[in-house]
Amino acid sequence: MKWLLLFSILLSARPTSAQETCACKAQLMRIQIDSAYLNQTVTSQDKLNKIIAPLSSYMHTDDFKQKFLGDYKIKSMGFPFSRAVCQEEKDQGDPKFKNVDCDNWMLCADEAVALEVKKEVCSTLPCALIVGSARMGQCPSEGRAMPSMLHFTEPVGLKKIELTPSGLTSQGNRIRACFTISQLEASLGVGIEFLKDPAIKYDDLGLSNFNLKLDTAREVCMSGKVDLASKEPISDLSIEKTSENIISDAMINQALSGAKLRGLSGYSEATLNIIKLTAAPALARHFRPSIERALLDALGNTFKTQVGKFVGTLTNADAGTFVSNSDGLLSELGVANISLRKYVSLLECSILKAEGKIVPDEHPCFSDYFPQISGKPLKFKQIPHPVKAAQYLQEISRRYDQATSEVLRSQLAGFADRLTSLGLSTVYGAQVKPVVDGIKGNQLKSSLLKNIQLLSDFGNGSSSTGINLMVPETCDTTNPSPHMDKSLPNCPIQAYIDLNEVNKVLAAMYASGQLCHSGKGDFVSQGRNRDGSPIGTGCQFIVEEDDKGLRCFLNGPPKLSFDRSTNGYKVDFKTKECFRGSVILGQGKIAGDINFELGFTPGICGRGEFCLQNGTADWNVVPGTARYALSERSWFNGIVRKTIDKKLNGLVSQSIRIPLSTETGPLSLVPLEAEGRVDVGPGYFGACLKLQKK
Repeated sequence: MKWLLLFSILLSARPTSAQETCACKAQLMRIQIDSAYLNQTVTSQDKLNKIIAPLSSYMHTDDFKQKFLGDYKIKSMGFPFSRAVCQEEKDQGDPKFKNVDCDNWMLCADEAVALEVKKEVCSTLPCALIVGSARMGQCPSEGRAMPSMLHFTEPVGLKKIELTPSGLTSQGNRIRACFTISQLEASLGVGIEFLKDPAIKYDDLGLSNFNLKLDTAREVCMSGKVDLASKEPISDLSIEKTSENIISDAMINQALSGAKLRGLSGYSEATLNIIKLTAAPALARHFRPSIERALLDALGNTFKTQVGKFVGTLTNADAGTFVSNSDGLLSELGVANISLRKYVSLLECSILKAEGKIVPDEHPCFSDYFPQISGKPLKFKQIPHPVKAAQYLQEISRRYDQATSEVLRSQLAGFADRLTSLGLSTVYGAQVKPVVDGIKGNQLKSSLLKNIQLLSDFGNGSSSTGINLMVPETCDTTNPSPHMDKSLPNCPIQAYIDLNEVNKVLAAMYASGQLCHSGKGDFVSQGRNRDGSPIGTGCQFIVEEDDKGLRCFLNGPPKLSFDRSTNGYKVDFKTKECFRGSVILGQGKIAGDINFELGFTPGICGRGEFCLQNGTADWNVVPGTARYALSERSWFNGIVRKTIDKKLNGLVSQSIRIPLSTETGPLSLVPLEAEGRVDVGPGYFGACLKLQKK
């Protein structure tokens, strides 16, 4: 009956991989975060330390390595020069070098730099070698040609790479990763532009089919600033080489043996081969720094992009981020998951008790009651042995066969080692593992939740940044949410939910079975059992947990709405073919079509937790459907109605605490708690959140 958990589920998204974007205008949920507030928090040393382990695991995957392969278009760059000579002349006070920037990569091509300076630091080549014997007379008096620019006439193509992460650290707001590159194959083409001379025109000198192959392993480190308020979560990239050169002389010589030399005129094929083997290596060593820089830029840009996507998970505002079914937030909303959750908590409490550890007073197992144990909230002395708790869990899982929660699955899987250490490995294998496997099987069969999408506008240049949740299956591409302008003043993190979009999702979940304890969709009658209970298929909703307890088929999806009379919210759901076995708290069996209405008021309770409070429950029987003790002619009618009233209101009488921090997802680095303000109204619900205090 805990439909009141609806909003708690909407704050536990876990994004995964990007797919095709649906341009939804109406959005299920909008979370708006002050950019400075977010960035200050997420990029703190403590938060960065938390992502080191998962990021390190990601960098060891084949997927990460494969992302480096491909063609990279590299911009033209200045031809290398002797920076050491430039800086030496500058330090010695040579007046020609007074205003020269020795770090200017374009120095040899920069028209503002004097020719006298270039002659001292820029490379030169024999003019006669380039133009050939027929044009030697056109060479300048010095007989030298000065390369000024290097153009990459072909993209740098990374054909093969094998890199192994050797270290990942964080310091301040920076992440630093080191790699051992054991294999690397790249191809490229280059063209050389010479300093313009009015006396002569140089042909297009260059190399094509220049294929480099790494000869021995190299170490490279890359670091970047983490800034989630930016379009690029990883920026200010820095690349460090632990060896002097990535590209060795031997690699150049090998690449030249298969390269094609162009731009030399007046030479025979034999002479060109001699030049390629004698003069070309010297030429190639001159522009090695530029080729090496291009190669490292290709590696660095891929590192920045891939690590940025992993760290931010919200980096691409255009593509959006999808939530997979296996760990998606709407998976948690299914009533089977809600019903199963307390039995997982019961098993955890029983394990803690068996281990001799303290069970915290705020543990969820104390906030609910278990019909097999007591009709009241559990007490410590009533916590059963793990064997019994596992038995309860398995029995309930068979009854609620639509469970899909990844949170519950991973929590149960985590009990394996603890039960083994208690000598109860057979309990895990026989009773707990089948539940884990059943949830996994349900996840694979689900369809609705595979395309849930988070759209972000991180790095949009504004003072706040947003996360918007939408569901392509219920996507409205023309009608924007009417509550997009709602906001709470001076609120660092605010969440707004569109109730109309929630109802669309509930309808889709009803049809798919995600909203049912068992079955899916509309009820289809197949007759009745001897005791009068209905036989059929459809979305079954179990009100009571015992085998003979009250159960109904939903007659359409539930609807969530604002209640003006209470300034709160209510959930209406219609049922049909309800049936209760031969005994209901000592009275006769009942049957009929029942409409339920649950109400609640959102607020703040406890230590800054978000709570659903002041719960109320109402119900009525559809005229003409009442049978047995629900019939007004029955002697038991008044007693049964009072009993149902008491039972329903008992289910909603306690405040339901909602944890706002998440262990995974975009907000996992920003543990949240309620700030204290809520914004309620027709069609929407809003709450102000803040960072959780340590």
